[in-house]
Amino acid sequence: MRPAFKLIGMLAILLAVGVAAWSFRDAIPLRGVLTEGSRFDVSIGDPYDDAHEALLSNGYNLFNSEAGGLCVFRRFDATRIVHAFASPEWPPGTVCLVVEDGKVQEIVWAFELMNGFL
Repeated sequence: MRPAFKLIGMLAILLAVGVAAWSFRDAIPLRGVLTEGSRFDVSIGDPYDDAHEALLSNGYNLFNSEAGGLCVFRRFDATRIVHAFASPEWPPGTVCLVVEDGKVQEIVWAFELMNGFL
């Protein structure tokens, strides 16, 4: 088989695997901010402990918690606690729970389709 056909075949397989892996996210945008509603089995207004447990039960890993600071592309003041969780599957990414007075006020996320894939 010629190298060009091998390359095209490999790219087709990678694309098919990527599409299949992405389907579990139900077409969630790659980046976003949610201030009402729910995403990732967490609802705005949920107590942090419940939201934390929901993400952990879906395989997310807490890797940082701090007052204020930066989450993905958004900066928060020190009145809010930002809890950052790593995505358990491809595509790699981060989901942050922004908490004030013990309740989730925002959900911020970003996924990178090609990061760590090739």
